[in-house]
Amino acid sequence: MKSLLSPSERRQLEVIETLFYQDDWITLSELSHIVDCSTRILKYDFQSIKNTFTDFRIESSYQGIRLKFESNIGLKTLYHNVLNHSITFKLLEMIFLDETKSIPELADLLFISPSTLYRTVHNANEVCTKYNFYIKTSPVHIFGSEKDIRYFFYQYFYEKYSPLESTYKKIDLTAMDHLLYFIIEYLSYPIDFASFQLLKITSFVNLIRFSHGHSINTMNIKINNLDWILKSSYPIENIHHFEQTFHLKMEPFLINQMLIPFTETDYFLTYGQLINTTEHDAQLKKEVDYLNQLLDNLALQTDIILMNKPELLLSLLNSNPLRNQDPRSGYILYNRNHYFVKSIEDYFPDFLKKMQASLNEFRQFLKVPFSTRHMNYMIYILFTNWENLIPQLEDKFNKIKVLILSNRNTAHSQMIKDFIEFKINEPLSIDIYKELYLSKTMLEASEYEIFVANFPLPKLQDKCSIYIENIPTTKGIQKIQTEIDKMIRKRFLV
Repeated sequence: MKSLLSPSERRQLEVIETLFYQDDWITLSELSHIVDCSTRILKYDFQSIKNTFTDFRIESSYQGIRLKFESNIGLKTLYHNVLNHSITFKLLEMIFLDETKSIPELADLLFISPSTLYRTVHNANEVCTKYNFYIKTSPVHIFGSEKDIRYFFYQYFYEKYSPLESTYKKIDLTAMDHLLYFIIEYLSYPIDFASFQLLKITSFVNLIRFSHGHSINTMNIKINNLDWILKSSYPIENIHHFEQTFHLKMEPFLINQMLIPFTETDYFLTYGQLINTTEHDAQLKKEVDYLNQLLDNLALQTDIILMNKPELLLSLLNSNPLRNQDPRSGYILYNRNHYFVKSIEDYFPDFLKKMQASLNEFRQFLKVPFSTRHMNYMIYILFTNWENLIPQLEDKFNKIKVLILSNRNTAHSQMIKDFIEFKINEPLSIDIYKELYLSKTMLEASEYEIFVANFPLPKLQDKCSIYIENIPTTKGIQKIQTEIDKMIRKRFLV
């Protein structure tokens, strides 16, 4: 969806992304080569970025340029700001929230001319049509596949707003929240902070679309099992509050529409519900049995214990109907699952390959067309839900052996050791050198992989030497951490 941005917005976003993933300073000429533009245009971009974005800054020195974020924000803040400033995305949000505005009225709100707005709509439609929806201008509304429209806005609001922000300040969402709390308690649905935020976003989008007269086909929705809402002990004043807020009559059909995709027949709230359904659904039982065996085989191949197989079965089976409905399964600007998988690849490449092969086999069994986006989503689901996975992966390897050497005294070596153990949370085995003699040959022949000393050491074959002046400074700790990361990656590649 970056195609919805203007050329200058896309270029400036690429500039900031490049600087974000750059470990050190980068020269202006190097950056211009990467983003394929002149240094003159880059200087213009820097000024524009400075005027537009206040949450970070671009620093410059004789070494080049680099990006500086405050400690409480990161790359997500960047995408939030881009979505806030982009005319196209602001237009889409305005139309989504209010289908009564005309082109001249929308142009006034966006501080652009109607002719510019028509061009914006035309350019947006060239992109959105590929995603099965587009903007109609007479009257102004978003038209197309209702599921795809909702999926786009699930992702949009998930990416634009943090959990501390109200999705839309002009609508009182407490009426919706009270209803969601009641439903969660009534169903005894196990839900946490993150999953509740997802439920709120999808419910909000569904309600807005439904209030504008757009609904999802009911063929695959559990229509009749929510009659209890109107017959239960849900307070009448809460029903009135909800109906006055959204100008909708609370009825089972509305609640089913609001809770899509969680009310669809191929989504299961609990593992027990899943297993009960297999008793009268032969195809589902085949899917559960196939995935069950697949997970056992993956655990056996990688020598990793499956501690919570029921939760993994439930999450992975639900990932299929949610692949085009869960806000986390796709993205608007920030391809978080792609970067998530890249991070796994850096540390656990062999495990990732086996996991990809297993998930691809399951995809083929389900006869789901391959897409990188869906594969990355399934990897995210499996990797994050596999209980105690990281400690097990790390325990497969011996601890990295570190030797501390000091020409001051043993107490100084002990202090450095304490400092490293306090600052670095990695599987290390740290010893202090206490022998009388020392030579390069002895160091190279030892079992230690990293040597930390307060005096210069020679370069050693297949070993790492790190110089510490007095105590490990922040830069010194970073050096040690960098070498540890390299060794961990090397071990997983072997």
